[in-house]
Amino acid sequence: MPVSPSSPDNSISLRVPARLENVRRLTRMVSDLALQADLSERAVYHCRLAMDEACTNIIEHAYPTQDDGEIAMQVTLQEDELVILLTDFGLPYDPANVPHPPTHAPLDRMRPGGLGLHIMRTVMDDIQYRVSNSGNHLRMVKRRLS
Repeated sequence: MPVSPSSPDNSISLRVPARLENVRRLTRMVSDLALQADLSERAVYHCRLAMDEACTNIIEHAYPTQDDGEIAMQVTLQEDELVILLTDFGLPYDPANVPHPPTHAPLDRMRPGGLGLHIMRTVMDDIQYRVSNSGNHLRMVKRRLS
């Protein structure tokens, strides 16, 4: 049964240690809500892929030398979209300064890493990043009809 915006189950929140073993758990929770929201299989896959990349980036870049970092996740089903908000409390970064990878380069010649943000930008309908006193906030949106 699809979750509707008026349903009490239209939002989930969770805070976990920023460790690779928790990425699967967070990704599964997003996938479950996306399925309940009646998103297409393709859209659910896009949400999973973006979540995996975003969480991995947080672990590797926000907490490069910390073992005690956290990721806070809130996923909300709105009228026509799924909104994923990830907050970390580590080192900030500006995604605007991350260059788009050359699309003409063969994959086997590209350096490892560096594609996560590109993947998120490609598969999600909207991505916003901001830094505040309460942390680094990544907001990703997947519309139902995309």
